[in-house]
Amino acid sequence: MAIEQLCTYEILRIDPASAAEIHPPSQGAVIDDRADSLLQSCKRYFVQRTSKRYGCFSDDIGENPLPALLRQYLDQSIPFHRLAEKMVERFVELLNETEVAFHGHILIAESSGEQREIYAVHLQLQSAFSINAQLEITETEYADLSKLGFAGRIQLEPWQSESSNSYLAISRHRGEKGLQDVVEKWLGFATTVDATADTQEFMNVVEAYTQDLPDEQSQECKSKVVEYCIDQDQAGEQVMYADLSAYLNDDSPDDFAKFAEKNLETQRDGFIPDKNKLKKLVRFNGRDKDLSLSFSSSQLGNEVVYHPETGELVLKKIPKSLLQQLNEHLSK
Repeated sequence: MAIEQLCTYEILRIDPASAAEIHPPSQGAVIDDRADSLLQSCKRYFVQRTSKRYGCFSDDIGENPLPALLRQYLDQSIPFHRLAEKMVERFVELLNETEVAFHGHILIAESSGEQREIYAVHLQLQSAFSINAQLEITETEYADLSKLGFAGRIQLEPWQSESSNSYLAISRHRGEKGLQDVVEKWLGFATTVDATADTQEFMNVVEAYTQDLPDEQSQECKSKVVEYCIDQDQAGEQVMYADLSAYLNDDSPDDFAKFAEKNLETQRDGFIPDKNKLKKLVRFNGRDKDLSLSFSSSQLGNEVVYHPETGELVLKKIPKSLLQQLNEHLSK
């Protein structure tokens, strides 16, 4: 099992004018297959989110007690349940400074695998019906991981060794806008990585690298780039230029890496991909209230022609399903 430690707390604040209530666990969590499966599911949903932001701990020690607590835990000065307790108390302290209602469970866990990590996750419970052994209909609650709330991940080794400035990652559910400042202060988050800007710079390099290739090879290269980068994103890993270069060309494994080194404005070994941005390498898409359009970039100049002087886009080949709808409409 990858899970090492786990604590859960229920936090209840129905009336924003009142202080939040903390319901601590009655006993230590049992570390078993179910606990491990829950944490692995939380990690998977967190890694796949596009709303993740990357950074490090803020230098403002007065506003950020978490690093000191982590050092005490790693030095074995305090046990894990004390670390979790202090973290939850700090969250509630910050929550009480707002007028945000809250009801949910905070899961604090330690995971060991390829990296030793601390996770802090907001689990939102949903009601559901069940049928028991006596065939009676009962009501139960379950953690709906598809609606995972805010979450944070601390990669301990890069933090301790100061080998990275992106060891802290946070995200929130789209319905938790009012909690964004609370979560940032709680985890002491300071932004250091602009994944969107870094991905755009990378895409510019890919465009330059492929512009002199024949159309078919250019499109194949871009597709492989997107495929590789999305796989890395789903695994929660950075895209390392040397590894990508070897993936793109077995015969010349250093070719792309050398090109990137010469053409990147900011020299780095890799970057954290923004997969929504990356898809624009192989697809164009756009929409407004009356029109939605998406097509493969390989079709531009062939089946799809753009006239920049007039702003017109000409479709030479219409999908069969759309063509059928148009013909049916005209025949009425």
